[in-house]
Amino acid sequence: MPTQYPTPLPPTDGMTALLDTLSLHGIAMYRGRFGAPWGLSFAPEREDGAASATFHMVLSGAGCLLTLTGGESFALGVGDFALLPHSSPHTLTGGEYAASVPIECAVTRGHITPDDWLCFGGDGARTETLCGNLYYTGETRNAPKPLDHPFLRALPPVIVLRGENGKPVPWLPATLDFLRCETTSGRPGYQTVANRLAEILFIQAVRAYLAESDLGCTHAGYLRAIVDGRIAPALFAMHKHPAEPWSVASLAERCCLSRSAFAEDFTRHVGVAPLTYLTQWRLFLAGRFLRGSERLTLADIAAKIGYGSEAALSKVFKQHVGVTPGEYRRQDSERPAAEIK
Repeated sequence: MPTQYPTPLPPTDGMTALLDTLSLHGIAMYRGRFGAPWGLSFAPEREDGAASATFHMVLSGAGCLLTLTGGESFALGVGDFALLPHSSPHTLTGGEYAASVPIECAVTRGHITPDDWLCFGGDGARTETLCGNLYYTGETRNAPKPLDHPFLRALPPVIVLRGENGKPVPWLPATLDFLRCETTSGRPGYQTVANRLAEILFIQAVRAYLAESDLGCTHAGYLRAIVDGRIAPALFAMHKHPAEPWSVASLAERCCLSRSAFAEDFTRHVGVAPLTYLTQWRLFLAGRFLRGSERLTLADIAAKIGYGSEAALSKVFKQHVGVTPGEYRRQDSERPAAEIK
């Protein structure tokens, strides 16, 4: 007689559970008016080490070429929008034989018009862009891999949303216009509104990427699994309730799968075994708590993420990160304080 499994749990929005741990706290935007030949290089760095995403949108003109340092190139035309979730070093160029200069130098060598356009380059074909940086709350650029955000880790270096007939996807102009208006308004609460709009911009871009991506590709497999895969209930459970004593059997039961089928499906989509991922998620949360302003005790952190004692947390943390939680907290406290833009 075949094994009977319980009725599947009601659908859960695994993406929401994961994105609840990801927020944005600052944004910097500018409009560029560039004449060919022109070239700009971007290597976003902040003194405090804050992690960020970079975006570019071609508003009008000849378009440009986005090239990752040592990597792939993407031609951007009018209406195209590019999001770099990791702010990977890259260049934007327009026209042949364009040498690239750091964006900071372009600000110095170019000029700013009364209506806040950064003008730079030669006398050739013109391209107008809207560019900016979105800063992640609580994420650091050089965090040890076990402590970086698994959602960000799964995203590709570049997400390109293509416009149609020179027009961007419908939701994009209104979001960017509202965002730019708020960042320059100075009205009460403008920073909070801008932060929420930045999060909408980021999430919408990722959703569009998921809708267009191949399920089998390296990045999309994990992200699709969160949203609509057979293992989504298990991911939701781990993300939402990390302190529970999860086992392969209990996670498989939530997905109405046998242990073997669940473990195989999970590893194929996520890239690691279920309990390995659970450890990674708990370590990410530990890093977040250690960097946070609440200054929780190690015992409190251990209880929140599913370790029975401070000693158990310290053992796992040092095994994967290379330092004890206390040492990591001290190292983090020595970084310069974040500057909110």
